[in-house]
Amino acid sequence: MLKHDIQLVLFDLGGVLVQLNGLPFETQWFEDPSRLPNLHQWDHSQVVTKFQTGKASALEFAQFTIAEFSLDTSAENFVDTFTKWPGPLFPGVFPLIEKLKKQTKIAIYSNTNSLHWSRLMQEMQLAKLFEHCFASHQIGFAKPDPDGFIYVANELNLAPENILFLDDNPGNIAGAQKQGFIARQAQGLEEVKQHLIEFGFNVT
Repeated sequence: MLKHDIQLVLFDLGGVLVQLNGLPFETQWFEDPSRLPNLHQWDHSQVVTKFQTGKASALEFAQFTIAEFSLDTSAENFVDTFTKWPGPLFPGVFPLIEKLKKQTKIAIYSNTNSLHWSRLMQEMQLAKLFEHCFASHQIGFAKPDPDGFIYVANELNLAPENILFLDDNPGNIAGAQKQGFIARQAQGLEEVKQHLIEFGFNVT
């Protein structure tokens, strides 16, 4: 497929453009540190989804997670640690995106929350790079909800088959593909580059 078939590249953030600092938990909070959760499974649990779609508060989210995993910490401490989880950007994000912007439109679609969004947009300055930013807690849909992908395509006024979606979560990739998006799994900037080159973009 040539790049003229792609009218926009849609990026996930965590694990794709933004590094994640290990786990959003301290291992010493666990009675048995060997039983750390699968983040992708945890990410799609009911209360996490409610938090990511703006339907649960940070306190409710913290209390649920502490109870779910029997964590030895306070809600306040959990929120503070979780807030610091994302970042920094992978080295080279700004030059790559600036180069890509000259060749196609770009946008963000991230499962995120009120604790992380200001850090992503202001502290990491992603608002300077992207004109179109879709945050799950703001639009009310979290990946891989089909309605979320439909919402994003409609807001961008593009057919799904003209959107290249890059995400690190295989479940989100499958969800996007079911809605007609061209989707590739990418973990880190090097895999992002490989996929962009695959579709004919000059990002070297």
